Amino acid sequence: TFVLLDRQLTIVAINEVAQQRGLNIFNIQLKQGENLLAHLPDSVKQRVVNNAQRAFAGEVVNTETTINQHNCNMHFAARYFPVKEDGMVTHIILTAVDVTESKQFEQKLKYITEQYDIVSKATNDAVWDWHIADDTLAWNHGLTTIFGYDQHHMAHAQAWRRYNIHPQDHYTFIKEIEDTFARRQTNFSCTYRFRCTNGVYKYVFDRAYVIYENEQPVRMIGAIQDIDDRMANLEEVKKLSLVASKTDSAVAITDKYNRIEWINQSFTTLTGYILKEVIGKKLSGI
Repeated sequence: TFVLLDRQLTIVAINEVAQQRGLNIFNIQLKQGENLLAHLPDSVKQRVVNNAQRAFAGEVVNTETTINQHNCNMHFAARYFPVKEDGMVTHIILTAVDVTESKQFEQKLKYITEQYDIVSKATNDAVWDWHIADDTLAWNHGLTTIFGYDQHHMAHAQAWRRYNIHPQDHYTFIKEIEDTFARRQTNFSCTYRFRCTNGVYKYVFDRAYVIYENEQPVRMIGAIQDIDDRMANLEEVKKLSLVASKTDSAVAITDKYNRIEWINQSFTTLTGYILKEVIGKKLSGI
């Protein structure tokens, strides 16, 4: 917006953008020849007067103003520029830019950063913070706790993390990130194997939140959870299930209360019961 004001803050000239913004935000019609203060909310009038006085004294004034309109805070970056004639300041040019979206983004980023700091200290997960533009990657203590890496490794770029992902999982990890960005999604998750300092790979579950600015990913904050023991147990269950499915003996898997969770085909052949008929029942009751 562009408004030319005299010493009484009367509008000498105004562009179409400023007129439209006055209608959209304040429901007022700013016109040439009218006093600017007559149309401003009381909450900002004195600030405008003070800034105008500084500009008429020859100072270029840069300021930000927050206006609550329709139960919504709107943020503007304003500039008061003195206009001189024969060495005297006779008018000022007032320009204003709506920076509400930028402010909201800053506030959101501040909140996320604060939450990251809290979670980083409270969890045993490896919490990471990737600034995408400059490719800096920061970690919490979890990088040491889970994988054994020391502080020297905690400021490495994303390429260092990719290097330590198991070769068989590398493509999946990259594709998941690329797909998340391409779809403008805010949530990312992926299971893969990550190399420890001793060369052994651990299964991990990685989940993250993506921050976008102007539809471009600028930051990614996530947490890596160690699920190696869980995956090992799952593999054991798969092996046992495979063995049980091949044997001619009746096999039933129960929980700690002796309630049936799974039976093999031989159990059905020998007893006549199928899984849906016995699941949740105790063996002693069959």
